[in-house]
Amino acid sequence: MARKSRQNAIAASLNGEVTESIALPERIYNTAIYVRLSVEDNSYGAESESIQIQQLMLDRFVSEQSDMRLCQIFCDNGFSGTDFERPDFEKMMDEAMAGRIDCIVVKDLSRFGRNYVEAGYYIEKTFPTMGVRFIAMHDGYDSLTDDGSNSMIISLKNLINDFYAKDISRKINTSLETKQRKGEFIGAFAPYGYKKSPEDKNQLILDEDIAPTVYQIFQWKAQGIGNTTIARKLNEANIVSPSLYLYQKGEIKKKPKNELWQGQMIKVITDNPIYTGCMAQGKTKKALCDGLPTTKVPRSEWIVVPHTHEAIIDEETFEKIQKQKEQIRQQAVTLRGKYDKHGKKENIFAGLLYCGDCHTKLVRYKDATATSVRYYQQCRVYNENLSHGCIKKSTREEVLEAAIFSVIRSQIDLAVDMKKLLIRFNESSAYQKHIRYLQRNIQTLQQKIKRITTLKNTLFESFDNGTISEEDFLYMKERYNGENAGLKEELQQLTQELTKYTEELTAKNKWITSFERYAKEQILTREMMLELVSRVWVWADNRFEVVLNFKDEFKLIISNVKGAEAVCQKHSLSI
Repeated sequence: MARKSRQNAIAASLNGEVTESIALPERIYNTAIYVRLSVEDNSYGAESESIQIQQLMLDRFVSEQSDMRLCQIFCDNGFSGTDFERPDFEKMMDEAMAGRIDCIVVKDLSRFGRNYVEAGYYIEKTFPTMGVRFIAMHDGYDSLTDDGSNSMIISLKNLINDFYAKDISRKINTSLETKQRKGEFIGAFAPYGYKKSPEDKNQLILDEDIAPTVYQIFQWKAQGIGNTTIARKLNEANIVSPSLYLYQKGEIKKKPKNELWQGQMIKVITDNPIYTGCMAQGKTKKALCDGLPTTKVPRSEWIVVPHTHEAIIDEETFEKIQKQKEQIRQQAVTLRGKYDKHGKKENIFAGLLYCGDCHTKLVRYKDATATSVRYYQQCRVYNENLSHGCIKKSTREEVLEAAIFSVIRSQIDLAVDMKKLLIRFNESSAYQKHIRYLQRNIQTLQQKIKRITTLKNTLFESFDNGTISEEDFLYMKERYNGENAGLKEELQQLTQELTKYTEELTAKNKWITSFERYAKEQILTREMMLELVSRVWVWADNRFEVVLNFKDEFKLIISNVKGAEAVCQKHSLSI
């Protein structure tokens, strides 16, 4: 046995490893720990289910496994297990897809997910396809050692978790609906203008600091002033927006990205009958027990209980505003119907246009009149916030189309000319000889590496049978390792050079093939924008900067061709 251990140690030494006389695993898994705690679970205060305890248990488990190396820890705190739309779970799957982790460990199946169908699909289909090992520690499940006998048990546990989640959902929905019908407020945050009573969190009372702002908003709206204009007035008056107000009061911990009033905020406030003193709830519905995602509920089905708290605006003013909104909506529907019969124009710029001043994405606006309809790309920051942070810019789409298509057309012409140049270069005898030179040298290096590998194996055998001393063995091993490293580095360089000559400096170049594909196009299309354009910067003076996906490709190819011609000619003369 001692002889065998010594052989194992020497064999490992040949590869530059330090070992002990123990059996090493055939594979080391790059392991990720996944922990999750939902809001519902946390409310029960079960310490054993806490994030810290889960992580400690799994960390200890992984550290005790000889075939695992802990790489990352993913944590979704406060996320339900009824679906898999969780931030850290999605990051973990991205890492698995990229091959950076190949083993996932969870405390038990309920922490992984409570959706029977999706959890089963991940365990039985997705992970095996990706080559990812999956372990549920407390359930005793390990996909590496599972022979299929546990599949029924795993399916049953997933089904139980699914039923448990739906049962909790049913109980919660029933309890909340009972509160709503009694006129009790069940929201996480009181509507802007109100606050929760210190004596009863289900009772709303006026927030004297901001209730006058709500009243003023309704007065402006009743006068026919638009949502965006009202938002501008509030920003100019330095009145704190609803989200920033909650942050300043300490009710939310994360500072909002946009601290200003937006037109959508005005719409939400002036649509809400809660400001007339009646409790209006049940506007959306999400019921896991019935298999329903979050959906809007028709206004006629809202749960409305009158006279539950002090009103900020009278019902007459509120109804007047609703009628005004309906008239505007009907006018928009009429105009939209008039021009939509020809089909809505595709927004080929979506997600690719940016304001040159504030760097936010431009937003599409439609200007429909009785005789025409036009589309504009505008800076939303300016439109909704006036002087706060940006300046006015509004560009007609036909102007953008002409400018961007002109840039792409010039690149297409360059690509066609460059293709002709590369074809002539590839057909030259100097190029062909250089390619053969690279291929021969790569083959020679591969043979040398193979020969050194054979010599290393022979060296070990010679030492093992006593033909050479330990000193000679270590000297020769170090020499072979050094030679092998140098040859591999040289092989990598030549392989990269061959790839450059056979892919980048040929008509197969990605830049050329991408632009050439659209050589016959007469108009700008969405497909062209997505493949060829990275982004477009737009400034107020109708100045544009088109950033292409293949920046400076023309100059780079010209430079590489000149250098390649010199190298090819040199090798052609010397061969």
